[in-house]
Amino acid sequence: MNGKLLKKHIQLSPRMEITDAVKLIFQSEFGCGHLFNDLTGCADWIRREMAEAGEDAGMEPATYIGGGMARLNLASPDTAKLPPELIARMMQVSSQQQKSSTERFEESLSLLAALADAGETPFSADALMAYLADYKEAGYPVVSHSQRYRAAYQPAYRVVMSDFAVLLPALIAIEEALKENKNPAVVIDGDCGAGKTTLAALLACLYDTKPIQMDDFFLPFEMRTKERMMQAGGNVHYERFASEVLCGMAQHEPFTYQAFDCQSGMMHAKQYIPIGVTLIEGSYSHHPYFDEAYKKLDVIKVFVWVDEAEQQRRLTNRNPLMLERFQNQWIPLEKKYFKAYDMKARANFALRSVTWEDEE
Repeated sequence: MNGKLLKKHIQLSPRMEITDAVKLIFQSEFGCGHLFNDLTGCADWIRREMAEAGEDAGMEPATYIGGGMARLNLASPDTAKLPPELIARMMQVSSQQQKSSTERFEESLSLLAALADAGETPFSADALMAYLADYKEAGYPVVSHSQRYRAAYQPAYRVVMSDFAVLLPALIAIEEALKENKNPAVVIDGDCGAGKTTLAALLACLYDTKPIQMDDFFLPFEMRTKERMMQAGGNVHYERFASEVLCGMAQHEPFTYQAFDCQSGMMHAKQYIPIGVTLIEGSYSHHPYFDEAYKKLDVIKVFVWVDEAEQQRRLTNRNPLMLERFQNQWIPLEKKYFKAYDMKARANFALRSVTWEDEE
């Protein structure tokens, strides 16, 4: 957690005590700090707390706390649309995937000490230093909110990965479909570097499935004619995706499709077994060639977009050697496709992928 975000939270909660500030930093670095062996018990606890908290129409669904984590506010009307069992599973997945560091935690505690030294905390620097000395000696255990904080802010939340907060509209749509005994299919398209693969992987963990990737349907070399490549979205083998995947999905039975390997130019078979929620992820997965089939399948189309500067930063971090190719070839092709078919407007949900304040 950086000093800017920490200071913001302190300013928003002036009745915060030392244990509340430490808890915030702990959750930012270590998540909820609990192990999950009993999801049913966890869900029951969440259900009771949601009932006690009630609904607050003005409550935001999530509060970002740094480190890729968020507090999912149980009193939010949007959060109330999620079953407690799913929230418990979100916590479990977040706990499994959180990459924590005691060194970073101590650095964040040092930032808190600096704010206290500058007189920018509601508690003194001396009191904080005494608390932190005892806290370190105890091995940095999980701490609870102070009574003063509870009385002032009535905290009712669960700590999850912030990407789950991004996905909240799609999660609500999935759960509504499941309540109607449907087998929803979620298709994620959008900017390269926007996190499509990451978000699909999180959904796959929640719903115990495996995404079908559009990367398996890159256009074979022999089809990459000048005429084909001039088409908006023509650089994906949409005909084969429709015949192998969408026709297979329509049967609601296991099916096999051929995956194209760009490195070797060869195909290899993959089997897909539909089990509840189907996920499709990748650029060009919203191609209008699929519209009729998607309508019959009640597909939930999610478009993920990212600011240009953030896109460049992510692609540079991912593979600086490939950045020029992204800039000169792949991004222009995507933009042509998005503009030609107004992909963002045609999606059920357009979700902005951002870098949270602690990562700036």
